[in-house]
Amino acid sequence: MKKGIWAVVLLTLLLLVNGCDLDRTKMSSSGSEENSEVQQQSSSQSDPSLYETEEESARAPSTHEDQFTITTLNHEWKELSAKVSLSEMIFYGESRGSTNLAGDERVEYSMNIPADWTLQGTVFEDSNKKKVAEIAPVILLKQGEEIQFLDYETIEGQILTKEPISFYKYKGTKIILLMGTEVGKWYPHMYMISDGTYGFTVTIYSRNQIRDEVEERLFDDIVKTFRFRL
Repeated sequence: MKKGIWAVVLLTLLLLVNGCDLDRTKMSSSGSEENSEVQQQSSSQSDPSLYETEEESARAPSTHEDQFTITTLNHEWKELSAKVSLSEMIFYGESRGSTNLAGDERVEYSMNIPADWTLQGTVFEDSNKKKVAEIAPVILLKQGEEIQFLDYETIEGQILTKEPISFYKYKGTKIILLMGTEVGKWYPHMYMISDGTYGFTVTIYSRNQIRDEVEERLFDDIVKTFRFRL
């Protein structure tokens, strides 16, 4: 009789233990599924590459970083392709500068450069690691600002020559400056280019005190390859 009672007790205990284990398994499985779902939601909110539709992609966070790509064309030339944020002109005293515009609007442009030039940030260096040129932010011109943009004045150097230029559908100004530096005198050639909507500036540096026709022709040829990609 006693053996029968103990058998019933042991059977009841076994059923209780197994029931608890099954409940734990269900809870563990449910928790894993919930964690997995949360991770997927978090990932899809932070990784723009997971957006599947154009509408969703448009809501993805923007990095606002300027993009520069250099492609080899031949043994003499490379092409610089850029996609950059826009700036606006600001004036302080007799000087002017620029400041970044808020928002996502950007502009693309391209320009050919000599094959031995490399780009470090917005500064070009030659094969000897010497600074040879520099590009400035693209200006979004307000109504009436094109004349101010092209009519450049400086208090940091001496203007040696200043002349209007035109090519393709652009107008511009070419200025040769004399500037003293710690390593001697430099003769920056500044080119301001406008299509009426945007203003672009590139400065190419010369160390020749006497104007070199071959060098200047090279500078002019570089600038004449410039194009806004609208």
